Amino acid sequence: MVCALSLVVALAAAPVDEAPGSDAAAPVEAPAVPVPADAAGRGVFTSDAYRYGRHSLLPGLALRTLLDVVAIPSGVAGWSAFDFTEAGVVVASTVTLSLPLGPSLDVRLQRALRSGLGENTIIWWTPARDVALWASLWASVATVFLVGLIGSRPAEVEAATLAVEAFLIGQLYSNVIKLFTGRAGPKDGLTPGALSSDGAYGGPTAFFRLWPSGTPSGHVVTAYAILTALSTYYAQTWLTVALQAVGAFIAVTVVLDNYHFASESILGAAIGFGIGRWVVQHRSTRYRNGADGLPHRRDDGVLDAVTVVPVVVPGGGLGVGLSATW
Repeated sequence: MVCALSLVVALAAAPVDEAPGSDAAAPVEAPAVPVPADAAGRGVFTSDAYRYGRHSLLPGLALRTLLDVVAIPSGVAGWSAFDFTEAGVVVASTVTLSLPLGPSLDVRLQRALRSGLGENTIIWWTPARDVALWASLWASVATVFLVGLIGSRPAEVEAATLAVEAFLIGQLYSNVIKLFTGRAGPKDGLTPGALSSDGAYGGPTAFFRLWPSGTPSGHVVTAYAILTALSTYYAQTWLTVALQAVGAFIAVTVVLDNYHFASESILGAAIGFGIGRWVVQHRSTRYRNGADGLPHRRDDGVLDAVTVVPVVVPGGGLGVGLSATW
């Protein structure tokens, strides 16, 4: 509900962003601002020619989604040392937590959490709350889209469409990783009296038996992909913090409720955040490629991104980390 309320307030405060020469009958056919077609990016299919508004709504969404599958990994060659460091920290954390050390650190943390919380703790992910949370999230995206469509605000149509694009890519990537790893979740294969499974990796054959369990957390990837796409697009600090806090809530509670191990939540947050930010920076009309081949926001000087992610606290426990980028 915080997500929906934050977006409604943001839309009410945002100026109407109309494309030159556009009218109410066709707000989705043109980007909010002209986009240069010849500025190259780093990676395949990353020039400004592939940004939003080059095709009509649904064909454009389908085309960009297909191209993203190739474009995102192709840009790795152009990563900075900081990018590689960020990725290295995430990979090192998830691998270290999930190594089969008899049991893994993941399993030890999960058992400690369940033992410490006891039986009287609040369970957030009941079937009813699951439906309510996702209904709220998608209602927010639909609200943004309808405000843009009905109110002749191309920027809102663009924001919602890019959020859907980030969701589709996040689902594809997360399920491909789950397919190849086939990891058991905390509740899979439990024996009487056990607090969590051993989180064993079973490969593709186990994937079809265990899905939707596995690494990364699909819940967390979905939430971070959508929320980060919206927060990166609007680049309003208070909205970014509010939306990222919703993502952090989901990332932490799926661990507390024994849905996923900590490493699966951390990896899901990183993947979802990275995809959401990449989609807006490389596909939206609010960015364009510079002489260095990197996307730069048109309105310089604003907070580019804030992320709130779950982190493992040294000595045991689960906490929340905050980072910002200008």
